[in-house]
Amino acid sequence: NLGATEILGMAANGAQYGVYTVHWYWIGAVPAMVFLGLVMMPFYYNSKVRSVPEFLLHRFGKSSHLLSSIIFAVSAVLIAGVNLYAMAIVLEALLGWPQWVAIVVAAAFVLVYITVG
Repeated sequence: NLGATEILGMAANGAQYGVYTVHWYWIGAVPAMVFLGLVMMPFYYNSKVRSVPEFLLHRFGKSSHLLSSIIFAVSAVLIAGVNLYAMAIVLEALLGWPQWVAIVVAAAFVLVYITVG
């Protein structure tokens, strides 16, 4: 949870409404992560699956696996677009670049980072 949208979103929330608004993270996200780590991860680990779609494949069949995989892929593409746009907004604000240049540079940076590892 340290992507561009989270960092920009929490900073904007803190600036607009006050720092106390970021406490939703402690109230919602931290207990959820603890629950997933202590309860759900041992369950998935013992099931010998690597992902939720794979668990759905074993539990409910091919159609639920396909549906969850498609939903995950579409959401990943949409989130990637939002993250590139957020990074471009930062580059535009800090460096004064046109938005399309900032998007291309952000995409190139992410591509190099992913390729190099």
